[in-house]
Amino acid sequence: MAGWQVGRLAGWQVERARVAYWPRLAGWQVGRLADWQLVRVAWPIGQRLNLQL
Repeated sequence: MAGWQVGRLAGWQVERARVAYWPRLAGWQVGRLADWQLVRVAWPIGQRLNLQL
């Protein structure tokens, strides 16, 4: 049970930090999400270009 308790405590700390710093982190999270979307869209295009070369 120790590992489960440690995991729950860590998750709670992360959640508390996210709530406390949400205004500061929101822009960063949006930026990271945008980067991930860009990678997800660009990856297949890059693969296709590599196949054509």
